[in-house]
Amino acid sequence: MRLADTREGPGCGLTDAARITRAPIPLARPVPLTCPMIAGFHLWTREVVQPAARRHFGTDVQSIETFGSFACRNRNGQPGTRISEHATANALDVSGFILADGRRIPVEAGWISPYATTRGFLREIHKGACRYFSVVLGPDADRFHRNHIHVDMGPWTKCQ
Repeated sequence: MRLADTREGPGCGLTDAARITRAPIPLARPVPLTCPMIAGFHLWTREVVQPAARRHFGTDVQSIETFGSFACRNRNGQPGTRISEHATANALDVSGFILADGRRIPVEAGWISPYATTRGFLREIHKGACRYFSVVLGPDADRFHRNHIHVDMGPWTKCQ
């Protein structure tokens, strides 16, 4: 569903954004995203996430949990830093995955899980996201990303 362009403050607002209502793997809670983010999300979930879930768990991912996409704030919520890609819905923070059999794979606990299948799945989808997004930051990146995988379509390239 296309969203009206809006401005919410210096460097903040929505332009060419939509709320995903259909996707290869739906979001547990629909959020606004820019069109490039929606394209990257569709490709990543279809080409990386779903095949990895089938390999590691023998089942599909039913939905993806997030901490959201749009927030008018600086990077990592820190004063004096650049405006975040979240300020324009050009980023998404993925916090977990719900499998078709009801299991929940949270990024924070799963990243250090004693189960190799869980760790392997999360690392595979993290690495695979780097093919579809400009910036991918996971729990090993820094303390701000310990509990989610951040993906965005900003002007920089980083996979960490």
